[in-house]
Amino acid sequence: MELLRYLSILFTTASLISPISTDLRNNIHPYNSGLYTVTIETDQYFSTEIITYHYEKDAKLKEMDMKKSVVHVPEFSSKIVQLPFDFKIFGLNIREVKVMRKGGIRSANPNLQWSAIPLRIKKFDKFTPCQIRYSSEGALLTIQWEFGYHNCKNRLKLSFQLKIQDNGLIYFFYKEIPFGNLKNARFLNIDNNFGGNYKYKVPGTNDTFTLGPQLKIHETDIKDNTLIMVQPLPLCANFHERSSCLNDARYLSPPLECFWCPAIGICSSKKDFLKKVWNDNGCEPRNSSRPVKYFLEDLNQHIDMFFQGLVLGILVTCYLIISSAVIYLLRPKPARAKQTAVPSDILISLRSPNEVDALHKRLNLSGNI
Repeated sequence: MELLRYLSILFTTASLISPISTDLRNNIHPYNSGLYTVTIETDQYFSTEIITYHYEKDAKLKEMDMKKSVVHVPEFSSKIVQLPFDFKIFGLNIREVKVMRKGGIRSANPNLQWSAIPLRIKKFDKFTPCQIRYSSEGALLTIQWEFGYHNCKNRLKLSFQLKIQDNGLIYFFYKEIPFGNLKNARFLNIDNNFGGNYKYKVPGTNDTFTLGPQLKIHETDIKDNTLIMVQPLPLCANFHERSSCLNDARYLSPPLECFWCPAIGICSSKKDFLKKVWNDNGCEPRNSSRPVKYFLEDLNQHIDMFFQGLVLGILVTCYLIISSAVIYLLRPKPARAKQTAVPSDILISLRSPNEVDALHKRLNLSGNI
């Protein structure tokens, strides 16, 4: 885990200084630190960034904890492993994977055509699978394949690991490589193609795009202690609903400006790999405004917001009125001044100012009326 944390920090630094423009990102950026060399590139659709580390012989990668791992001895079938976390990649949530005997994993759900293959053996002859070990620690799943001769009774000849994290990171660890480099080991019946791929099917069309690294053995320098890290990049196509396409994409880092095509239900920046699909399927008609369907949806949304605000305003007003009435009713009442009653017979007999003065004297009052 310490190595993974270090690599994550290193990747974050590398991503901050790596070019972003389309022209530059097609290039490969090498780096040499003395202990290892690093190569950074992207796949053809800019959906992932591939970082390759070549470590020196004295720098060993961390071994899997064999005590915590589950051992599976493959015979003729694959094994399904339940993930203790949601593996999020390309807008998918994968919870179950199929561990393949010949190397690599794929989604156990046939509708999610995703796979991650560090290496794959085409056919077994004298070179046979020995053990498949796997373990999960937090949000990390590790799987290790081992191959050798004569039913693995002799020394192992090929060993590699696959690690996946819940945030979509994929690691290919190559621990022991025959003849020092896989380019020199073609006779071992190793498939030339490997990588981490997702077949993106455009809804309502026959168009399919393979996202992720599509690597080839004869073009990739894989030696002992080689690490390939695959980092998914922000992509509009990862959003499969209109609301998330137009809203959630803005909160990514860096934010994306995405657009929704109602005709076929895709999310695109109109500059990514879906650009031609966008233009060919009338996603942005030249002589018409936005579709009436989504205009009405927006209108209904604004009306709902208006009525929600209106109801809230009425509730607040009622609360203030009731509160004011309660305060008024519960307020302390002022004491009334004591009044002196004047006999009615005296009031009736009042006729002149002299009589008023006489009345004041009689009642011991002062002042004038």
